Amino acid sequence: MGLIKDESLRIGLASYYVEGSGDDVAYILAYQPEYRKIVRGLTPAVVSNHIWSKCFTLPNASEQYLLDCESPMSETEAQAVLDNYRKDPKLLSELRFWVTNQDVALKVVENTRKLGSTMMQKIEVKPAL
Repeated sequence: MGLIKDESLRIGLASYYVEGSGDDVAYILAYQPEYRKIVRGLTPAVVSNHIWSKCFTLPNASEQYLLDCESPMSETEAQAVLDNYRKDPKLLSELRFWVTNQDVALKVVENTRKLGSTMMQKIEVKPAL
């Protein structure tokens, strides 16, 4: 940090790296939500296997797309699966928690983006570090 002569830029960069959200963002984005465990536990293997083999495409490591695909079960069987989701006492509260968690993650990421943008502007304005 001593290579950067502008004290306010040094302080800003130090704050960004020390107080920034790096670890928080990694935790929030990597967290395995409980609702997913519940849904996967309540979903018949025939459905999971069908979804993985027929209902999505993964063009690269950072993209995935759901595809329209036929159901592997009748409407009656599908309704029974949905009814089981609705009956689970924890699923709705865990899903609500996860939706709120994602809202927080978006705010943290946006704040980090703003801090990074501010640092970039300071760096670009200063001709000599």
